[in-house]
Amino acid sequence: MDKFDTPSKFPPYFCVAETEGRIVGFSGCRRALVMSNAWEMIWNNVHFDFQRRGIGRLMIEYRLEQIKKKGGTIVFTMTKLPQLPGGSGFEIVSRIDGWYLMVNKLGSVDIT
Repeated sequence: MDKFDTPSKFPPYFCVAETEGRIVGFSGCRRALVMSNAWEMIWNNVHFDFQRRGIGRLMIEYRLEQIKKKGGTIVFTMTKLPQLPGGSGFEIVSRIDGWYLMVNKLGSVDIT
């Protein structure tokens, strides 16, 4: 097996948003390899019919809580739409070919 095919040491965590038994959103996060306390937010998707109801914000808040519980102090995300909900704590740090690199510092950063 090639090392690129090896399952990740840090698998992603997923959460879903449900309304009346129907899945209307999903999102994920995983540890980043750059530092021991760094995390990546991956996907934050809400069905078009359920957008602008705070579901995306709740999924972001939930993941940030879980990341803090696991010792995460810095969170990265890449997006083409940098309008994350206000108060989420993410700041744009770079723009690369139409993508925005955003960071949320939750605590002191350790490079171990």
